[in-house]
Amino acid sequence: MEIVINEKKIPLRFSYSLIRALAAKWKMTDLEVVLNKIMNALAAAEKDVFTAIDLIAEMVVEAAKLNGIEVSADDVGDVVFTDPQIITSVVEAFVNSMPKISASDAESLKKKAAIQQK
Repeated sequence: MEIVINEKKIPLRFSYSLIRALAAKWKMTDLEVVLNKIMNALAAAEKDVFTAIDLIAEMVVEAAKLNGIEVSADDVGDVVFTDPQIITSVVEAFVNSMPKISASDAESLKKKAAIQQK
């Protein structure tokens, strides 16, 4: 996936390395906790758009870094704010990079995310 920031195409890398980079940035050591943070922020996007945009910006910054490109979270946030479809595109690219899990595992993650939101 690519995103255009300041008229420059930025290739993004969605992979295990991105999850590790986000875990380090957020000072987390558990894969499930990282995924829940992402799912919770996106699930609450309609009520808390700032958190969702900030999260997407962090994901894009880290995904660009994996390709050796530095980009500002503020610049990413500005682009996402003007084109909310980017949120969907980033989430789809991220999800498609994940290992495929069973329906029961997915349901378990959803339940844990719902409990954590309470």
